[in-house]
Amino acid sequence: MTSQTDSDNKNKQDACSTFVPFSYSHPLHITERSLPHWQQKGTTYFITFRLADSIPIDVIKKIKAECELWLKQHSEPYFDDEWCQYNKLFSERIQNLLDAGSGSFILKNKAVLDIVKNALLHFEGKRYKLGEWVIMPNHVHVLVKPLNSWPIEKITHSWKSFTANEINIKIGKTGIVWQHESYDHIVRSEKQLSLIELYIINNPKECSS
Repeated sequence: MTSQTDSDNKNKQDACSTFVPFSYSHPLHITERSLPHWQQKGTTYFITFRLADSIPIDVIKKIKAECELWLKQHSEPYFDDEWCQYNKLFSERIQNLLDAGSGSFILKNKAVLDIVKNALLHFEGKRYKLGEWVIMPNHVHVLVKPLNSWPIEKITHSWKSFTANEINIKIGKTGIVWQHESYDHIVRSEKQLSLIELYIINNPKECSS
């Protein structure tokens, strides 16, 4: 498991000092696949992407069906208590499943871990600003603020497509490395930003306890 080093702290501080909270009064773009994906210019995202075998398929299907039902029963704009309920029912459940540990855990391999770390850092300051981040045995958490109008889905696609190819070469295998869809959440307030930062920092401790 690895996260930011001391030399990366300036990047984190820059990202936090320019934090822009989400606002319903500003233009918002929403797309939906298995999960809803919200985009708003200038905001910071909490991203989680995971190995393809990190959560059993039947569990994911169950959560997806429940998520679709919840979205049908609630309409925008969502109130704070609705967002809390949504995160508890779906986001937190997925994070807890990842922390419980399942799958091949190839990110424990130092060479594989370095591939992901270098990919995260490659366009830092050019396409995005990184906040806290951590690479766990079967998933990755990142706080990221896109720069120069780079869409968040292009940033995550770049990370995953490049690393998947390099990882397969490194371990001598072929096939799917990452779950196709990433989890992304627009950070809604400075308080929430602080809570997510603390969660990322403590994630290795939670998984080892």
